[in-house]
Amino acid sequence: MLAVQPRARLVYRFIVVTSASIVAGLISVLALAPAQERADLVVANSDECRTLDPHLATWTHETRLCQSLYEGLTRLDPQSLRPVPGVAESWEVSEDGRVYTFHLRPQARWSNGEPVTAADFVNAWERSLNPRTGSDYSHQAFIVRRAGDYHASIAAHDADRARPVLPFDQVGVRARDGRTLEVTLERPCAYFLEMLAMVPFWPMHRPTYERTEAYVWPESFSGQPYDAGLDNPSRRHVATRAAHFVGNGAFRLAAWQFKRRIRLEKNPQYWDAANVRVRTIDVLPVADANTRFLGFETGAWDLTTDPPPLVARRLTDLVRAGRRRDYYNQDLLATYFYRFNCTRFPTDDKQVRRALSLAVDRRAICEQVLGCDQVPATAFVPYPTVEAMARLDSRGRRHTYQPPEALRFDPLAARQTLVDAGWSYPTPADAPAKDGRPFPVLEITYNTDRRHQLVAAAVARMWQQHLGLRVQVRNVELKVFYERERKLDYMISRGSWFADYVDPAAMLLPWTGDSGHNRTGWWCPEYDALLAAAEAELDVARRFALLAQAEGLLTVDELPVMPLFYYTGSTLISERVGGLRPNVRNLPFLHAAYVRQEGER
Repeated sequence: MLAVQPRARLVYRFIVVTSASIVAGLISVLALAPAQERADLVVANSDECRTLDPHLATWTHETRLCQSLYEGLTRLDPQSLRPVPGVAESWEVSEDGRVYTFHLRPQARWSNGEPVTAADFVNAWERSLNPRTGSDYSHQAFIVRRAGDYHASIAAHDADRARPVLPFDQVGVRARDGRTLEVTLERPCAYFLEMLAMVPFWPMHRPTYERTEAYVWPESFSGQPYDAGLDNPSRRHVATRAAHFVGNGAFRLAAWQFKRRIRLEKNPQYWDAANVRVRTIDVLPVADANTRFLGFETGAWDLTTDPPPLVARRLTDLVRAGRRRDYYNQDLLATYFYRFNCTRFPTDDKQVRRALSLAVDRRAICEQVLGCDQVPATAFVPYPTVEAMARLDSRGRRHTYQPPEALRFDPLAARQTLVDAGWSYPTPADAPAKDGRPFPVLEITYNTDRRHQLVAAAVARMWQQHLGLRVQVRNVELKVFYERERKLDYMISRGSWFADYVDPAAMLLPWTGDSGHNRTGWWCPEYDALLAAAEAELDVARRFALLAQAEGLLTVDELPVMPLFYYTGSTLISERVGGLRPNVRNLPFLHAAYVRQEGER
């Protein structure tokens, strides 16, 4: 069993973590861990990772962990979040801003000692863009010339075998030699270097995926016509088992005991290993927020997030009083929202979706249910972080994005909107009906988390109180939740989106028709066209205006999603750990962490 190192800190009497059930939960988490030396850094995540495959990771806790195991051409500076050299030590950009030539570090190595080559990026991007792989992030790479065409041609071919697949050598990425990668874009992109630090652009070790029969690359096929790669869903997990895993990040995967522990060890082959000061990291899945907090208080782990709402309120008060220095709460470039299934009655009607949105008191949720300085959402792009997204134009003038203030609480308007949609109230106390049929029972689905439960219960009460609707809430395990959402097997589901780069487009692109993150059944050609126009626009002010117009479609006119509040990063970091500080993207840069020596600040 992992030894718990008690610390001299206050465990507050007002918190229910002292209950026998929560203590038992903590003991069970620790008991599941095999006996071994405590890692230098122990992290308590809210969920187990479904995968460590960079092309299949989609949840925030998965992509954050993968960030320690893989590295792209660029990486993000832990302080500024701006792109800095990663695997690429340098690059040039053509005058028209469309062609990037990257020069890879000669010391960039895989964890097995083999060199990272330009071909490793080409191979990875082919797999990421292949719809047979099922990557939710593939659309992010459509900025690369003909990448979207390649993706679409495979989908069309699989639907009609007579239609040809576009050969991948027509896509704008090629290895000029072992250490030189040339990328051609569809159009200039001001944040392309930031995007390269994201999962769809990381390299992959092709021999591992071939040896484990997880994927077959296109040139492995003989004969004509050309076909794309083939993914093997029954084998893909084998490539990311500790026994087979090969990555190029600051850490390597040493062990993965499912639903118990993931252990990372410093990767001695990493090009910047001299500056990685943590030898081992344990990542534990701890679903219960009370257990996560109690474990932190007792020293079982050093880093965790999202304490229970009552705890978070008290911690915030103590920080303001100068009595705690290990709790951080700041605005994030992230939004908590509900998805509507736009293919299922009655949420297929945008008037119904608008009525449901108008009936939600977001301020009450933030102040009375959560109480951790969350900000009620007025649009999808979080306005508290717009300064972080500011851009300079060609004359050096600073421009700040202005999201449309679309969302408000108006229960009378909500009822009238339902009436306008054809529903009627026989008496004010009755539930609405149409053509003699009562309004269907609404179902809110959420994955296991106390905060999700509280929010769902509050929203259900508001819809019952203000609209007279019947509402059920359903809690399901994360993996089941994701599969149901992907298959549109839900009515209303809770969601969260953390921007992948510091730009308003990062919050809006997930809702295009070709995005794997959409999962609402909603597609609006006008919305897609506005975003495409914004991405092609070089003038900063005009680009921001186009993005705001698109956001208006999303949150005023169509409402496939219902933003509820903007996240604040509620993070607990042990004072024994240095190098970790919260940021607007809530990314823990574990390669920058270190354990303080006695007396070190």
